[in-house]
Amino acid sequence: RIQFCLCFLLSFAMAEGLMPSFDANHKHNIRANNSSKRSVRPDQSRTVCTSSMPAALTRFGISDLCLDVDVYGCGETIGIGVRFKESSTYLAQQDIDTSTSQICVSPQNLSNSPLQLICGASSTLCLSFMRFGRNTLQITPDSVAGCPTFTIDSCQLPIVGPIPSMGIPMDCFSAGEDCERFTTCDQCVEGGCGWCSAGLDAQHSCMSGNTMGPFCDNCGTPCGCNWHYGSCPVPLADLEAAQARLNETTRNMTDLSQRLNQLQSAVSSGPVQLGGVEYFCESEKVRKGEVSLGASSSSRG
Repeated sequence: RIQFCLCFLLSFAMAEGLMPSFDANHKHNIRANNSSKRSVRPDQSRTVCTSSMPAALTRFGISDLCLDVDVYGCGETIGIGVRFKESSTYLAQQDIDTSTSQICVSPQNLSNSPLQLICGASSTLCLSFMRFGRNTLQITPDSVAGCPTFTIDSCQLPIVGPIPSMGIPMDCFSAGEDCERFTTCDQCVEGGCGWCSAGLDAQHSCMSGNTMGPFCDNCGTPCGCNWHYGSCPVPLADLEAAQARLNETTRNMTDLSQRLNQLQSAVSSGPVQLGGVEYFCESEKVRKGEVSLGASSSSRG
């Protein structure tokens, strides 16, 4: 009977517009009011939701909570939005950075929500990235990662009364390309990033970007000669080795040419000494009968 009454109360509140409307097909845009002011990079949004709400709440129809994460531009902040899974309205929506230890939904936004209708007006809903005493939120120019946890406090259930604080951890998430973890060009390019060869240290040479250049960093001069996306430049050591081989081939060809010239000169002037043996080489004059090879007592060839 109690559960029936609560379900009736929730249905009445939704019908009267006291609760956020639900739309399962709604596409969320955390930055709906500021989208024209921020540069949105591709594939930088993530949504993570709770997968196991406490049974004390699910029995009263409380659905999973979700966190929408939006990485925009190249700053040190991200946009987040807290909502119920089926809801199209955010309970909290703001920008945060790594110094943010916890955010809580304001009493005004929580008013008339499913959580407050079940847990009472004194209940609170907060989000934190702290886990095992460590802030898990990491924001770089290329990516963001974290392990969020929802906390529900001061909940007084009907009949049951006050219940202990409930921590609801969610799966860890990541968005963007963590290009800084790659230390070689091959790893960088295979990881979908671009390699900058503008004299940077290896740990700072791999950057997110596309064929036009890096998204959030500078790579040498504007001509883009130092930017490599999709393939790596030939290593300097390989270029030097190839140049050395070419130089050696050139020297050998020059030496061979000189020796052939010397042989040609020797043939045209008379007998040729090869390995201690004297040879006569047939020349144009011999073929014409102007010179006879039979007169020599030396070895002939």
